[in-house]
Amino acid sequence: MTWLETLLEQDWAAAEEAFNAHLPFQSGDLRDARTALSRGARRGKGCPCCAQMVKIYRRSIYEGMAAWLIDMCRETTGDEWSRVNPGDTRSQYGGDYAKLIHWGLVEQKVNVDPKKKDSGIWRPTARGRSFARGKLKVPKYAFIYSSLLLRTGGPKVSIHNVKWKKFSYIELWSA
Repeated sequence: MTWLETLLEQDWAAAEEAFNAHLPFQSGDLRDARTALSRGARRGKGCPCCAQMVKIYRRSIYEGMAAWLIDMCRETTGDEWSRVNPGDTRSQYGGDYAKLIHWGLVEQKVNVDPKKKDSGIWRPTARGRSFARGKLKVPKYAFIYSSLLLRTGGPKVSIHNVKWKKFSYIELWSA
Protein backbone atom coordinates (compact mmCIF):
# COMPACT_ATOMS: atom_id res chain seq x y z
CA MET A 1 0.00 0.00 0.00
CA THR A 2 1.43 3.42 -0.96
CA TRP A 3 1.61 6.31 1.50
CA LEU A 4 -1.34 7.97 -0.32
CA GLU A 5 -3.49 4.85 -0.09
CA THR A 6 -2.61 4.57 3.60
CA LEU A 7 -3.59 8.20 4.18
CA LEU A 8 -6.86 7.79 2.28
CA GLU A 9 -7.61 4.60 4.22
CA GLN A 10 -6.99 6.46 7.49
CA ASP A 11 -9.29 9.26 6.31
CA TRP A 12 -12.02 6.75 5.53
CA ALA A 13 -11.55 5.05 8.88
CA ALA A 14 -11.76 8.39 10.67
CA ALA A 15 -14.84 9.36 8.68
CA GLU A 16 -16.50 6.02 9.49
CA GLU A 17 -15.65 6.42 13.16
CA ALA A 18 -17.11 9.94 13.22
CA PHE A 19 -20.21 8.71 11.41
CA ASN A 20 -20.69 5.84 13.86
CA ALA A 21 -20.27 8.21 16.81
CA HIS A 22 -23.28 10.21 15.58
CA LEU A 23 -25.55 7.21 15.32
CA PRO A 24 -28.02 6.82 18.17
CA PHE A 25 -27.95 3.01 18.02
CA GLN A 26 -24.73 1.60 19.45
CA SER A 27 -25.58 -1.96 20.44
CA GLY A 28 -27.93 -4.83 19.66
CA ASP A 29 -28.71 -6.30 16.30
CA LEU A 30 -30.68 -5.27 13.24
CA ARG A 31 -33.83 -6.88 14.64
CA ASP A 32 -33.63 -4.56 17.69
CA ALA A 33 -33.17 -1.57 15.41
CA ARG A 34 -36.19 -2.54 13.26
CA THR A 35 -38.35 -3.00 16.37
CA ALA A 36 -37.32 0.38 17.77
CA LEU A 37 -37.97 2.01 14.42
CA SER A 38 -41.39 0.47 13.82
CA ARG A 39 -42.62 1.69 17.21
CA GLY A 40 -42.01 5.31 16.30
CA ALA A 41 -42.72 5.33 12.56
CA ARG A 42 -46.27 6.69 12.98
CA ARG A 43 -45.08 9.90 14.63
CA GLY A 44 -41.69 9.95 12.93
CA LYS A 45 -38.47 8.67 14.39
CA GLY A 46 -34.79 8.81 13.56
CA CYS A 47 -33.43 5.51 12.31
CA PRO A 48 -31.23 3.97 15.02
CA CYS A 49 -28.76 2.79 12.36
CA CYS A 50 -28.35 5.83 10.12
CA ALA A 51 -30.28 8.64 11.89
CA GLN A 52 -32.47 9.28 8.81
CA MET A 53 -36.01 10.36 9.66
CA VAL A 54 -38.52 7.55 9.19
CA LYS A 55 -42.22 8.29 9.11
CA ILE A 56 -45.33 6.58 7.80
CA TYR A 57 -47.66 9.19 6.34
CA ARG A 58 -51.43 8.77 6.29
CA ARG A 59 -52.68 10.58 3.19
CA SER A 60 -56.21 11.21 2.00
CA ILE A 61 -57.55 12.68 -1.22
CA TYR A 62 -58.13 16.39 -0.79
CA GLU A 63 -59.72 19.07 -2.93
CA GLY A 64 -56.69 19.98 -5.05
CA MET A 65 -56.01 16.36 -5.96
CA ALA A 66 -59.68 15.73 -6.83
CA ALA A 67 -59.91 18.91 -8.92
CA TRP A 68 -56.72 17.96 -10.79
CA LEU A 69 -58.15 14.50 -11.53
CA ILE A 70 -61.42 15.96 -12.85
CA ASP A 71 -59.45 18.37 -15.04
CA MET A 72 -57.37 15.47 -16.42
CA CYS A 73 -60.52 13.44 -17.12
CA ARG A 74 -62.09 16.38 -18.97
CA GLU A 75 -58.98 17.01 -21.08
CA THR A 76 -58.17 13.41 -22.03
CA THR A 77 -60.14 10.50 -23.42
CA GLY A 78 -59.54 6.79 -23.07
CA ASP A 79 -55.85 5.96 -23.00
CA GLU A 80 -54.65 9.44 -23.95
CA TRP A 81 -51.61 10.80 -22.05
CA SER A 82 -51.16 14.41 -20.96
CA ARG A 83 -47.99 16.30 -20.08
CA VAL A 84 -48.12 18.12 -16.76
CA ASN A 85 -46.23 21.40 -16.94
CA PRO A 86 -45.50 23.54 -13.87
CA GLY A 87 -47.15 26.62 -15.40
CA ASP A 88 -50.25 25.04 -16.91
CA THR A 89 -53.79 25.57 -15.63
CA ARG A 90 -53.67 22.41 -13.53
CA SER A 91 -50.80 23.83 -11.44
CA GLN A 92 -53.40 25.85 -9.51
CA TYR A 93 -54.42 22.57 -7.84
CA GLY A 94 -51.01 21.93 -6.28
CA GLY A 95 -48.47 19.19 -6.82
CA ASP A 96 -49.92 16.36 -4.78
CA TYR A 97 -51.74 14.88 -7.79
CA ALA A 98 -48.97 12.27 -8.06
CA LYS A 99 -50.18 10.70 -4.82
CA LEU A 100 -53.36 9.63 -6.64
CA ILE A 101 -51.25 6.78 -8.00
CA HIS A 102 -51.52 5.10 -4.58
CA TRP A 103 -55.27 4.62 -5.06
CA GLY A 104 -54.80 3.44 -8.66
CA LEU A 105 -56.55 6.57 -9.99
CA VAL A 106 -53.73 7.80 -12.26
CA GLU A 107 -50.64 6.41 -13.89
CA GLN A 108 -47.41 8.00 -15.01
CA LYS A 109 -45.75 7.19 -18.31
CA VAL A 110 -42.37 5.49 -17.96
CA ASN A 111 -39.49 7.94 -18.25
CA VAL A 112 -37.02 7.15 -21.04
CA ASP A 113 -34.90 10.30 -20.70
CA PRO A 114 -32.02 9.72 -18.23
CA LYS A 115 -31.63 13.49 -17.85
CA LYS A 116 -35.08 13.78 -16.26
CA LYS A 117 -36.33 12.58 -12.89
CA ASP A 118 -39.65 11.47 -14.39
CA SER A 119 -41.60 11.74 -17.62
CA GLY A 120 -44.08 14.42 -16.48
CA ILE A 121 -46.73 12.60 -18.52
CA TRP A 122 -49.84 11.29 -16.79
CA ARG A 123 -53.27 9.90 -17.47
CA PRO A 124 -56.27 8.89 -15.40
CA THR A 125 -56.96 5.17 -15.15
CA ALA A 126 -60.41 3.67 -15.67
CA ARG A 127 -60.71 3.65 -11.86
CA GLY A 128 -59.72 7.32 -11.81
CA ARG A 129 -62.39 8.21 -14.34
CA SER A 130 -65.02 6.30 -12.34
CA PHE A 131 -63.92 7.99 -9.11
CA ALA A 132 -63.99 11.45 -10.75
CA ARG A 133 -67.56 10.81 -11.96
CA GLY A 134 -68.65 9.74 -8.47
CA LYS A 135 -69.21 6.12 -9.52
CA LEU A 136 -66.41 4.54 -7.46
CA LYS A 137 -65.44 4.66 -3.81
CA VAL A 138 -61.87 4.16 -2.64
CA PRO A 139 -60.34 3.68 0.82
CA LYS A 140 -60.03 7.04 2.54
CA TYR A 141 -56.36 6.65 3.47
CA ALA A 142 -53.12 5.61 1.81
CA PHE A 143 -50.31 4.78 4.24
CA ILE A 144 -47.04 5.78 2.61
CA TYR A 145 -43.42 5.33 3.62
CA SER A 146 -40.65 6.79 1.44
CA SER A 147 -43.00 7.10 -1.57
CA LEU A 148 -43.94 3.43 -1.18
CA LEU A 149 -47.57 2.47 -0.61
CA LEU A 150 -47.73 0.22 2.45
CA ARG A 151 -51.50 -0.21 2.36
CA THR A 152 -54.81 1.60 2.00
CA GLY A 153 -57.47 1.66 4.68
CA GLY A 154 -60.31 3.43 6.38
CA PRO A 155 -63.88 3.82 5.21
CA LYS A 156 -64.63 3.88 1.48
CA VAL A 157 -65.17 7.42 0.19
CA SER A 158 -66.32 8.95 -3.07
CA ILE A 159 -65.25 12.19 -4.69
CA HIS A 160 -68.34 13.76 -3.08
CA ASN A 161 -66.77 13.18 0.37
CA VAL A 162 -63.94 15.57 -0.50
CA LYS A 163 -64.28 18.88 1.34
CA TRP A 164 -64.87 21.32 -1.52
CA LYS A 165 -63.94 24.87 -0.43
CA LYS A 166 -62.00 26.57 -3.21
CA PHE A 167 -63.43 24.68 -6.20
CA SER A 168 -66.90 23.46 -7.10
CA TYR A 169 -67.36 19.85 -8.22
CA ILE A 170 -70.24 20.87 -10.52
CA GLU A 171 -68.35 23.83 -11.99
CA LEU A 172 -65.23 21.76 -12.64
CA TRP A 173 -67.22 19.32 -14.75
CA SER A 174 -69.18 22.01 -16.58
CA ALA A 175 -66.19 24.26 -17.38
